[in-house]
Amino acid sequence: MAKEDIFSKISRIGNYNNELEAVLEKKAFSEDVKNLLLSMLYKIENAYADYETVKRNVEKKKEYVKNIIQIIEEQCKEIEFVKPYTKECEILQGKNFLVDKENGKIISYQNEKVMLEAIFSMAQKENTFLETYEMIAPSVAEFLKQGSIMNEVEVIRDFNGWSWDIVTKEMGNLYYHVIYQDLLILLGENFMRAWVNKEETVPEEEEEDIEKPVNNILSNKNFDNIYMENEPIDYLQEMKERMEEKYGEELVAQMLMLLYQLWIGIFIKDHPEERDRLSEKYHKVVENLEEMQNKENYIENKTKEKKEIAKKIRQMDTIINDDALLREEYTSRNSKLPNKEKIFSISHLVDRLEKERKQCMEKIKQINSSIEPKQFVENQKKLEQEKKFWEEIGIEEQTPYIDTLLEKWQEVFIGALQKKLEKLETKKQITDFIYLLRYGYYIPTPQGFMGTTNIALEQREILQKTCIQKACEKKVLEQVSEEEETNYLILQQLFASKIIIMENIYLKMKYKEGILSIESYDENILERKVEEKLKQNTELSVKLNKKIKLFS
Repeated sequence: MAKEDIFSKISRIGNYNNELEAVLEKKAFSEDVKNLLLSMLYKIENAYADYETVKRNVEKKKEYVKNIIQIIEEQCKEIEFVKPYTKECEILQGKNFLVDKENGKIISYQNEKVMLEAIFSMAQKENTFLETYEMIAPSVAEFLKQGSIMNEVEVIRDFNGWSWDIVTKEMGNLYYHVIYQDLLILLGENFMRAWVNKEETVPEEEEEDIEKPVNNILSNKNFDNIYMENEPIDYLQEMKERMEEKYGEELVAQMLMLLYQLWIGIFIKDHPEERDRLSEKYHKVVENLEEMQNKENYIENKTKEKKEIAKKIRQMDTIINDDALLREEYTSRNSKLPNKEKIFSISHLVDRLEKERKQCMEKIKQINSSIEPKQFVENQKKLEQEKKFWEEIGIEEQTPYIDTLLEKWQEVFIGALQKKLEKLETKKQITDFIYLLRYGYYIPTPQGFMGTTNIALEQREILQKTCIQKACEKKVLEQVSEEEETNYLILQQLFASKIIIMENIYLKMKYKEGILSIESYDENILERKVEEKLKQNTELSVKLNKKIKLFS
């Protein structure tokens, strides 16, 4: 398509196109690249309203589009296309795109979705974690990287301006996708975006029925969460505290344990070097537990260890208080160190010895504590929990137990949604929750769409029943039967509908010989038809063979 044709077609959509055009005029991109970027923006503009309607929990279109334009302007210096099945595409090494952040270069196939993925990849920052999280840091970083990209491109991957069609092909790791979408629901889009982007302020809690402020700083109450001197935010701790406030400490403790196990399990499946590193930790735990089985031997060994450390402390004290021994130690140590690590002076050696002495004293303190009866029992219990943690992941197995962990995660996740549902009162809140459950029905998993799998099936059905019951009580939905099971049997069709605007859904029911035929309509257009077997003598509160509007 010619450049003039594209500009003519998208000029009706909004002012963002003019902004992108102005940016592209300054870039030395080829006409093909410019056309693709404009086409990409057109698809986003065309699909965003449906995306926002279906998912609810999304960034405002204005901010989403402005972010894309800003990345193109500030970070994309060169964009190059390669054709599939040619020698030049070998540079991609089997991937759809390649990003060189240092030089601001993108090499990709000529495809809008692929280009959008590359643009967001260009902008991604490396997530760093406190030492406390060294065990899970690589797996969490990979989760944020993959989960956020799949989430960002959803608007043009699954929406085309007139329908919602989930495309799982080439989506990426679906386990990451499920967990990312669940955390979006639990924590909100604002928080997840800030975490991915390593923002220096923690966004304020998002409130129901209140539009989020555009300015992230203004959205913080009294600037309480602004960290001074660029101190990194512990987003994992923030996540824990926010979830505890909403869902309670007991449930969140289960959720965090399963999250950590899932992150690790998913990551080590494709990263053998990380599996080896963490397997060593598991074996150390097993060894320590075995050592503690014989309490007398354990105490005896710890006592010997303490004596050895005490002897080392006495030796350091002797060296520190004797100038001749200090010079001898200085020469001895430097002879074994490479040039860049050599000790600068005698005074630096003294500082180092005093630091080593302090560490030895702390180690003795830890040993003394570990052999106290109460602490011994607590340490043993902690090690048993750690051993269970690793074994539930399947750290020693060829394939980690990811599916089992995902099932358990979904069970506690739905428990959190039950708590969320209990607090909802307004019609808008309940309507949004119905949309949330419908969106959750179509979240892709490795086993298929969530609503068509057996993953936490019992818990999902209980949640859906509770939601429908509350929606009928609050006059959000039309009650079609006084009999609770029949009412649920019919109204659960909502969750399987892919009609964009759920308020436009109509049902028509026909009954014959114990079989109820349920037809779903998008106003006058038939979407789907299902048949359900009813109990005898079941009565409906609505007329048969007549379309009824479900939302009040």
